[in-house]
Amino acid sequence: MKDRFKTFQSNGKIKCYSIPIESYEKTITDNGAMILNWWDNIEQESISKSLEYKYCLFTDITDFYPSIYTHSIPWAIHGKNKTKSDIKKSTKWYGGKIDSKIQRMQHNQTNGIPQGSSLMDFISEIILGYIDLKLSEKLEDKNINEYKILRYRDDYRIFSNSKNDIERIVKILHEVLQSLNLKLNSNKTYLSENIILDSIKKDKLYWEPKRATLRNSYLNKKKYDKGAITLQKHLWQIKELADKYPNCGMLKKSLTEFYLERVSNIEENPNDLEILVSILVDIMTKNPNAIKYCVIIITSLYKGANPIYVMQRVKQILKKYSDRPNTEHVEIWLQRLTKSCSISLDYENIFKSPLTKHISKASENQIDTIFPIEWVDNNTHYLSEFKDTTIIDKDKYNRMIKEVVASEIDSLFKDIY
Repeated sequence: MKDRFKTFQSNGKIKCYSIPIESYEKTITDNGAMILNWWDNIEQESISKSLEYKYCLFTDITDFYPSIYTHSIPWAIHGKNKTKSDIKKSTKWYGGKIDSKIQRMQHNQTNGIPQGSSLMDFISEIILGYIDLKLSEKLEDKNINEYKILRYRDDYRIFSNSKNDIERIVKILHEVLQSLNLKLNSNKTYLSENIILDSIKKDKLYWEPKRATLRNSYLNKKKYDKGAITLQKHLWQIKELADKYPNCGMLKKSLTEFYLERVSNIEENPNDLEILVSILVDIMTKNPNAIKYCVIIITSLYKGANPIYVMQRVKQILKKYSDRPNTEHVEIWLQRLTKSCSISLDYENIFKSPLTKHISKASENQIDTIFPIEWVDNNTHYLSEFKDTTIIDKDKYNRMIKEVVASEIDSLFKDIY
């Protein structure tokens, strides 16, 4: 596999910076290392390329993860022609085994792979690396040499001094993608002559000036006295960002700073507590990527509040999600809130997720299965194993501190990016 990736990356003019990496610094998480990788090698590198190139074309692949053809995994690893020449034998190769397992995860469908884990990000990079290789080969055949391509997952930035060459490169990329049942997103494809500004994400361009004003106000509170912005007005600004750029990276950063710099050290409940919580709940219901950030802030705001009062608010928050699918993520983080506030809840009536119920019962030395086991034969020895197995580390759960720590919300722990 390592040799295959060396082949994918053999063309120095096509650079990929999205292969999952591990952080070796204590102050930076793996996710933080990936953020810095984007910052250093995509955003910063793009700006520097403006000195060398006149034009940059920005594009990405339409619905990449849901559109991946699982058979393209063995094609990418072993070669398409080699795989298709002996389909029956290729199913036993490790590329074929990956293909088979992913299909079985999705009811034997051959379209799409799950999204959200580093493992699936890595598998997607196998296919994207294969695309890089095929694109490189075709560009060489067409004698196109004056270009530079930066890729982060399915996002492409194509640099050249010739509009004609960029059009030819995009056409060839389209043909390569088409051979794998993929296509470019025409709505996100545009040619830029203002490389510096267009290299920076729109949400960042929008938020950074506001961020500077906000931080200057509350970090210099003594200097500005009554002019210091309130928590509520600060949250209005963050909500405006969330409405304008849903689920954007700057939303997570703005909430992280709001927590670390303004909320984490609050000693008493604010007078406008419910208004602050209402704004945060509105943000999290419309921006799933912000759920954990909002819940952690709410946890800090409710610090010292009456547990029964907090329990009522947890019920209200869950009610907001009653007509929404896939609420388990919300329940898990709200369970973190109840742990922080020392609340003993009736989980049967509050939380509906099998996982949250399992966590609560495991912490009380009770075992409850997550998956239905009624179908297992009562006479089989496997039944007792199902009943006696828990995925919860009870000791770690019981040792979990009440206070939320920086590592739970901040990937970098410092303002680098």
